[in-house]
Amino acid sequence: MTYAISDLHGRVDLYREILEKISFCAEDTLYILGDIGDRNEGGIQIFKQVMDKPNIHMLMGNHEQMMLDAILHPNGVSLNGDETNEQLWFRNGGSITKKEYLAEPEELQYKILQYIESLPLNIELNVNGTEYLLVHGMPTCMFEKY
Repeated sequence: MTYAISDLHGRVDLYREILEKISFCAEDTLYILGDIGDRNEGGIQIFKQVMDKPNIHMLMGNHEQMMLDAILHPNGVSLNGDETNEQLWFRNGGSITKKEYLAEPEELQYKILQYIESLPLNIELNVNGTEYLLVHGMPTCMFEKY
């Protein structure tokens, strides 16, 4: 089976519950459409569980992008121009994830950042003859139609 979920926001308990309910196994494929962390404790635990799983694929969500920007360029001006990258991330619940992230060994911190940097913005896939474009939010190309 093929599954898609999004916006776990640190709820490792719900993530585990979902996997249990669907009896997720090695023959299944799971797409996580972004926003693993922030707002609740557990985001880093979810990253650690999904990074090396060949049957779990993840997209870049806005919270992963905020995390990346804040960790790599904390004092840089955020996209909204009114605050730093770190202030924007913290305003959106990132302080919880940063605390968890900094509690991990440096080697794992680096691995998590590499993983986030590698995340695609979208994934095209075919399930039983139907084409899907998976994104975290509305794809930019859709704006051209409106």
